[in-house]
Amino acid sequence: MSTIRPISIEPQETPSAQLLGAGLTIGFAVMVAMWVVWFLTHMPATTGMFPPVVAGPVLLAVLVVGVWAGTRLVPGASRPAVGALAGLVAGLVNLLVLFSFLTEGTGVAADPAAKAKAMEAGVAVAQVKPGAALMAGGWLVGCTLLGLLAGVVARAGGGGAREMPSAQRWLCRFACVACAAIVPLLALGGLVTTSKSGFAVPDWPGTYGGNMFLYPLELMNNPRVYLEHTHRLFGSMVGLTTLVLCAFSLLRAPTPWHKVAAVVLLVLVITQGVLGGLWTQDKKIWMVLVHGTLGQLFLGLTAAYAASLSDAWARWRDDASAGALKLPRWGTVVLVGFLLIMLSLGTMIRHMNHTHALWTHVGFSIIPVLTAVLVGARFMSKKAEPTHGRSLWWVGHVPMIVVGVQFALGWVALLAYLGDDTRKIAAPVAETLTAAPDIDPVRLLVRTAHQANGALLMASAWVMMAWGLARARQKP
Repeated sequence: MSTIRPISIEPQETPSAQLLGAGLTIGFAVMVAMWVVWFLTHMPATTGMFPPVVAGPVLLAVLVVGVWAGTRLVPGASRPAVGALAGLVAGLVNLLVLFSFLTEGTGVAADPAAKAKAMEAGVAVAQVKPGAALMAGGWLVGCTLLGLLAGVVARAGGGGAREMPSAQRWLCRFACVACAAIVPLLALGGLVTTSKSGFAVPDWPGTYGGNMFLYPLELMNNPRVYLEHTHRLFGSMVGLTTLVLCAFSLLRAPTPWHKVAAVVLLVLVITQGVLGGLWTQDKKIWMVLVHGTLGQLFLGLTAAYAASLSDAWARWRDDASAGALKLPRWGTVVLVGFLLIMLSLGTMIRHMNHTHALWTHVGFSIIPVLTAVLVGARFMSKKAEPTHGRSLWWVGHVPMIVVGVQFALGWVALLAYLGDDTRKIAAPVAETLTAAPDIDPVRLLVRTAHQANGALLMASAWVMMAWGLARARQKP
């Protein structure tokens, strides 16, 4: 058996590269967790339960606990330095959200219609608070010191890793963090679509005539404005994460095609952001259909990319004796194809209320379910294989679980959809937001859960396909 393998490039490992990789990965992971907590504690419906005196310490606690847990992945002596770097990184990226606390309204009414009129008249609706620069600097210093403290505590506690992981391993973990960052963005997109919040902010890339990142939290009191605006903020966070992933990959990725793939991911996320913004302005249906489909496709590609950076995947690809383990290589491709069809139909339902698409989606759903079960079972059947069995079992097991949950959620979401009397009402714009029907939280959460779980199914299927095609270039 002769094999054709990608040329592997092993960049020289240095302690500084390992420390930087650790700090970036842990910092971005903590940042994603903080953003999710921030979103949940600052929604118009929850601000009464989480006043600033509560929400602030909760966010800082997430930072400390997250950095402490992350630094246990590095040797004890390196934990304080990595903790400080991770805290600084998390603090820097969190400025994208913190700026909304460093600005305030200019006296223009918080009513969206009044803000829209002020915007058209060229009147600013927000201004920077006095001392904002000092507060931002204090935030960065505080995050760095808290990260350092978490690292010191982790060092004193002992345990954890004894050797510093390589920079390439940190790259794999950073790619996993990038996947984790996409999931809440897609869930937020589902919330925006289901609640008809897509036109709540009349301009783009700004927000009511001002800088998107400087829009005050106090002016997001309308739930639809909050959902649309935070969706944009999370999109910027994912874009920044993908940019860092691309730069990280260009420096540390093991093969040339990994570097090319990272650039492709960056181009895709930029395209996705531009399409989403243009849709809110031009309101051309093809834009939102492509935007809704490309989001889950981007998650799947990022998940497959992260899988291809793992040590387990590389061992599987390079193991000549693994050729005897025949996997349903093309079955994984067919599964992804079926899921793309389901995704396209679902996008048409959500954005067009297309009746034919709805019932085609319902009837066709059994096909990807059966395909996921059959293909996943083939992977799981290799569990007894001594070298790769455990990995193959997990690669096949996860899609089978997720597709079962998705099938059950689908029927609940169908009932919620059919019982929604407002689904055919046009999405309100800024001038009509106050007269728009109230958002039904139960229907909102049910339908969004189905959409978000579908994204997880797409990601797991792409990972399975990455494993199925890992040896595709090997020829007898």
